[in-house]
Amino acid sequence: MAEEVKGKISVAALKRLFSLTKPFARTLYVAGVMMLLDTVLTLSLPLVARLATNTVIQTHSAALLNRYGLVMLLLMLASGVFLYIEYYLVAFAGNRIVTDLRARLFAHLERLPVAYFDSHRSGDLTSYLSNDVAQMQQTLTEDAVRIVGNVVTLLGGILMALVIDWQLTVVVLVMLSFFMSYFILLGPRLRKLSRKGLDALAEVTGTMTEAMGNVRLVKAFDREEYEERRVREGLGNVLSINMRAARIESSFGAVGLAGFGMILIGVVWYGGLLVLSGALSPGSMLAFLLTVAIISGPMGSIAIQISRLQRAIGASERLFAILDEPVEQDQPDEPVLIPSSPAHVIFESVNFAYNSENPVLQMFNLEMLPGKVTALVGPSGSGKSTIASLLFRFYEPQNGSIFLNGIELSQLSRSDLRRYVGLAPPHT
Repeated sequence: MAEEVKGKISVAALKRLFSLTKPFARTLYVAGVMMLLDTVLTLSLPLVARLATNTVIQTHSAALLNRYGLVMLLLMLASGVFLYIEYYLVAFAGNRIVTDLRARLFAHLERLPVAYFDSHRSGDLTSYLSNDVAQMQQTLTEDAVRIVGNVVTLLGGILMALVIDWQLTVVVLVMLSFFMSYFILLGPRLRKLSRKGLDALAEVTGTMTEAMGNVRLVKAFDREEYEERRVREGLGNVLSINMRAARIESSFGAVGLAGFGMILIGVVWYGGLLVLSGALSPGSMLAFLLTVAIISGPMGSIAIQISRLQRAIGASERLFAILDEPVEQDQPDEPVLIPSSPAHVIFESVNFAYNSENPVLQMFNLEMLPGKVTALVGPSGSGKSTIASLLFRFYEPQNGSIFLNGIELSQLSRSDLRRYVGLAPPHT
């Protein structure tokens, strides 16, 4: 799970990530329409402002000023209504996606072979279900809808700026491209740090869960300080990685804000020269400033959305790795029903090892007669729990056979077998 993460986001990774939104495509589509309507109304404000300014300056009419002011107020109110509907629908879809994904992951985990849990701690998996899914929520809903609106607003604003004055627009685009390149270059680095941070958090969560689940052993061996040191070191690693990521994210915000300020200064300076020379009307100057203010929002939002997308991709890779794990197969092609007679169990020449270096059972033979009590006695690690696990088919022997009432266990469905065999776990 901690394999090296490539910096480049693949199209396949994006498709798989956003495939999680398919059940709520209609809801997100309506939210997108609301967002587009809000965008159109917002983009119309500079044009109305330019018309109002130039007309009022020429006519000196207070009535026209009031009329245009009312029009702009109604445009803003309508925009607010569309924005409210969009936010509500996105929140609804986002919570449903997260709920369904967590349920899907849990259901899949329950159906994985027991061997999977030998190499993955429950604390790590709990972290995936909580932290990783939360990393994806905003990207899958709010960002999925609004990134389209931001692109439309940005492109529409640039087009409107070109209509107002192409010279000022060239100044803005040159400065804009310079600042956007910063976000593009540092995005992959943020994604790697996000993945490392999630891995580190899962590791320390697993350590804490393990220690709390075995608190009697920790106390019995006077290991409280040792476990506390392990957790502190793990949390320190998480903090270090998150602060490195925070430095990049903070620089995104700082560069975006500074970039907007510099663009605004450039527009005021160069636009002021154009107004003084008579090449640009005061109304056009005001409209252009409003346009720059409008497109500055998408500039910052797109930068933030790119950073969140990097985080979401890192989280989704781990979750999809779980979903790609093959589940435990329940049924053979033609399962045999278990006879209703008293249980008769035979282990015949069974070999089993959890790994190739450490065999647990070698040519093991055992017969448990019906109606009799069979007790297995031996030191820890001698294979007692392994025999029970093989009987439940938590694992399969590498060689040999296990029979129940004359039927090899591999011919039985796991669900039938486990309903037939009882288990009394030790009290902890």
